[in-house]
Amino acid sequence: MYTLVSDVSLRSRATAWVAIQGPFSGSPVVEKLKWISGDFGEALRDLSTTERTAYLTTWREEVRAVTEQIVVRSCYTTYRGLSSMLALDNLSAIMSARGIDSDGLILVT
Repeated sequence: MYTLVSDVSLRSRATAWVAIQGPFSGSPVVEKLKWISGDFGEALRDLSTTERTAYLTTWREEVRAVTEQIVVRSCYTTYRGLSSMLALDNLSAIMSARGIDSDGLILVT
């Protein structure tokens, strides 16, 4: 998305854009991982709901132009039930209780 938003000339070369489990609105899980430092920590902070909201607000018109010009397909999953990953179970339950559809990590928006 960043490249298509920031470089208008590339849009005419793209037929479609497929996003797989894209965290467009960020992930509330990242808010709990702010203590991680370095490049990985910076990448995580970029996926925070705060940062993603600011990005989408700043680039609203360009994002709209991209989605009007290029076919966009977004694939995602939702998560329900118990698994061997207790952390996902807990996160999914918390988000579900708040009315947020997700797979335990990424919001479905």
